[in-house]
Parts: sequence; structure tokens; C-alpha cells
Amino acid sequence: MNLGFSQLGDGERQPPTPISAVVFDRQVLLETVGYDNGLLRGLVLLFQEDAPLRVAELGTTLKRVWSASLATTAYALKGMVSNFASGPAYKTASTLECMGRSCEWTNAGFLIAELNLQIQQLNTDLNELLEETSSL
Repeated sequence: MNLGFSQLGDGERQPPTPISAVVFDRQVLLETVGYDNGLLRGLVLLFQEDAPLRVAELGTTLKRVWSASLATTAYALKGMVSNFASGPAYKTASTLECMGRSCEWTNAGFLIAELNLQIQQLNTDLNELLEETSSL
């Protein structure tokens, strides 16, 4: 799902192409959920329902220049992503959280677009994992 954040913010820069590398350690994730496919599926579905809403909220925050909302929404996304990975999406959400706390908006639009793509990649990888584990 492309939320169109490449048109928001400073400089109208285009976001990067999604990362093709795996963004989380599958084995660690499976161990974290105790190899419970139902728990894994529930966590993934909850993430896939809520993450796009939070990214859209970041876009609204950007349009209205609400630093506190940028910090709290990015913090929430960072927490959601941390259930699965500490890779690019986690780092970008953390950067956005710090930017909100310091009222720094430079490249916020670009970073929100980048986070959107990183979450898309995470969703793709999570869907692949669900497909692989459903047959176990």
C-alpha cells in the first residue's frame, strides 16, 4: 500500500526503493512466539491492521507540524516494529521519534515515506513467514 508520502514535506524527494534484504531474523521471531503459529499469525495481523493507520497518522502530523504527535506516533510504531525486527523500520521510527521530541522537521516527509516502504517490506517478509509456517 503506497500512502503517497513522497509528496509531503521538504524537498519533494522520492523515497528509496524497498530494501530486498530480509528485515528480521525468522528463527528469533519463531523462538520469541514459542513456535506458536496462532500467536505469530495474531501478532502479524494486528501489526498489519495498525501500522498503516499509524503511518497515515504520521502524514497528518507532518501536514500540521505537531511535534508531540510525531514523537508519540513514531514511538508507537517503533514499539510495534520491535516485536519483529530492530532493522531499518525500527531505526527510522526511532529517528522520527527523536525528531518529534526535538521539534526538528528536516527531512521528516522523506523519512515518513521511507518508513512506509520499510513497513511494506516487513509486511512482505512477514507474509512469507506465515506462508512457510502454516504448513508446519
